[in-house]
Amino acid sequence: MREVEVQVETGRTTTVLVHPVLGRAIERESEFVAQIPSYRRAIAMDREQRWLEAAGLYQEAIVEVGRAVKFESKPLWEQAAFKIDLERRRSQVLAGADQSRAGTQSRLSVLDRGRLLRLKLVTVRAATGAISAGLVSATIAALNTAHMNATAPAVTAPAAPPPPRADAEIRMLLCATRAVAGDHAGARLELAHVSSSDRSDPARALALAVCQTALQDHENALGSLAVGVYRLGPTSRFLPGQTREVQSANDWDVLRLDPRFERIFR
Repeated sequence: MREVEVQVETGRTTTVLVHPVLGRAIERESEFVAQIPSYRRAIAMDREQRWLEAAGLYQEAIVEVGRAVKFESKPLWEQAAFKIDLERRRSQVLAGADQSRAGTQSRLSVLDRGRLLRLKLVTVRAATGAISAGLVSATIAALNTAHMNATAPAVTAPAAPPPPRADAEIRMLLCATRAVAGDHAGARLELAHVSSSDRSDPARALALAVCQTALQDHENALGSLAVGVYRLGPTSRFLPGQTREVQSANDWDVLRLDPRFERIFR
């Protein structure tokens, strides 16, 4: 926490607006680790891709946060409750998708599954300090399938507009995944397939920032992240609260103590 002295003249009333300090990821807060043990147990289930069990453990972690708040209310617990619930919902979606794949058709596209798996990969890394080979393989497989679908010839009516192509974003996400796994050469090769016009497209700024951060190109990553966050507004396609989801992503853990990162989310 930051301590700031605010001097107020006697007899005057002053209003002080305080923004939450973004600081480190909750996985690196010793108090969180000590008081919310179910979170690490949930992470272990995510690592094994046992999504339903993970979702249940995240729910237990939310209860533990509630107990901690009763003793001391602080920004850490509010931040933790949001992040844990976010991970719980992601695990539930992945569990539902896996069950659907065994039976009925899943509503979750292969690209969305790849996105969620990649987010789980970096969350597990943040909590354990290790890369899950299983999650890397599953993420790359999902994104490769999504790429094949995106680049396959589209069958549309003659007068219909061409479907939106997601191959540029997929390449960026593959770049990020390979870089996290330590394959920086493969990551740069994925990025090399992305045109300069696609890299400058604000709609792809967040995916580009993820790739650049994973490649340790922090200066360009901050610029791309700013573009992506500023794009999130009432007229965008993103749901309310999307900005906070972006901020909580573990992709940015190496950027969090940079003042420029905090300014992006003010």
